[in-house]
Amino acid sequence: MWLHGGGYVIGGLNTHARACASLAERARCVVVAVDYRKSPEHKFPAASDDGFASFRWIREHAAELDADPTRVALGGDSAGANLGAGICHRLRDAGEPQPTQQVLVYPSTCSAPIDDAPFPSRVHFAKGAMLTEQMMAWFHEQYLRSPEDATDPLVSPLLSPRFDDLAPAIIRTAGFDPLRDEGHAYAEALRAAGIPVDYRCHERLIHGFLTMGGASPSNREAIFELGDDLAIALAA
Repeated sequence: MWLHGGGYVIGGLNTHARACASLAERARCVVVAVDYRKSPEHKFPAASDDGFASFRWIREHAAELDADPTRVALGGDSAGANLGAGICHRLRDAGEPQPTQQVLVYPSTCSAPIDDAPFPSRVHFAKGAMLTEQMMAWFHEQYLRSPEDATDPLVSPLLSPRFDDLAPAIIRTAGFDPLRDEGHAYAEALRAAGIPVDYRCHERLIHGFLTMGGASPSNREAIFELGDDLAIALAA
């Protein structure tokens, strides 16, 4: 299952169709993309609720999709990776089985304001390519019901009180991305809790590379590697 990025406001099945097709081909798996409700019409936690319900449905109906119900991964990019991480926490807290793998591509894991976030990449790339601090603030304004929502673990999974009993994780970040450091911090939080983590930072890439496979060979290579790594994880 894949949850697309777009700051909870934009993006959809069409924007991520090629990326999902590439992952399906490389990982040799069925990819179900979820068109969750967007903000500002549907604020937090609507998107998380949709993703949570979708994952349950996919797991229950996997055989109808020619998929293996015992090997269902949950992934997303950017805001979608944020939703995916939060859904893993929701599943654990509800006493439900975890996905086989969580796949988080340049995830947003801490939505605290920049003055409160100890992540150098948020400062260094505040005016960077594709994603800026101003854009993130606007997305959060559309998504959150109130500033207090920013500290909810479903919005900021890095602020969760616990990281145990979660799915093994594949986490990818980009070197020139304001979200780089919080993605790495989330990988380290999972590792500290004993969760197996396959972390890689693509140092030369920018935020959004998953949907820019045609822009450069480096982007395509990163996408293909992700699919190959997912194939290995699903076969384990």
